[in-house]
Amino acid sequence: MLLGGWSAGHLARGWAEAGEAVERAHSLSPLALRVLKTIALLGLVRDAHLVASPAILEWALSDASGATPDLTPALDELLERHLIAWSRARGSYRLWEGGDVDVEALLETARAAQSGDVALQAALELCPPPRLLARRHSFLTGTLRGLEAQACGPQELPALLRDTAGLGVFFCLAPDESGAQSALQAAQNYAQPNGDCARERNPARNGA
Repeated sequence: MLLGGWSAGHLARGWAEAGEAVERAHSLSPLALRVLKTIALLGLVRDAHLVASPAILEWALSDASGATPDLTPALDELLERHLIAWSRARGSYRLWEGGDVDVEALLETARAAQSGDVALQAALELCPPPRLLARRHSFLTGTLRGLEAQACGPQELPALLRDTAGLGVFFCLAPDESGAQSALQAAQNYAQPNGDCARERNPARNGA
């Protein structure tokens, strides 16, 4: 059976989900309850041009004079209580479903669990520094000598410089200007006669 192009089963299921969401909405503010009902109704329409986006919600909930309420507190209230969910792909809100996963919250939890510079750790795992050949040393002495390049952060650099015997190349990734200055100071304090240090700035970042 079809009703206006919708299947009766789909419409009934949508009404049931909307009714359940409203029943769970205990002690909501009046505006949050209106927003919830509006999102539920727009979800039933299933029109790509009429979704529960912030702009459409403001328009739908404006008063007779055209004044639009501030929906941010109401939307935050509904999100915190898991009554609605934000769809980044559609740019709109919809009713919360039992299987919904808060991807942003999971990402923040994963980032917080990481220790140290996550970008540096990922770079080392995906692209480990290659073993290099000291060409000038080989040219002057006639002896081939290899050396390992090591990537590190500003905190690890002093210990690496102190513990390294012989030739070495260090790539220090500083996340900000303070880290870059700390790394430069550590390299200058090393003060080996054949030592050298250079700094390369990345315009896309504040560090070097």
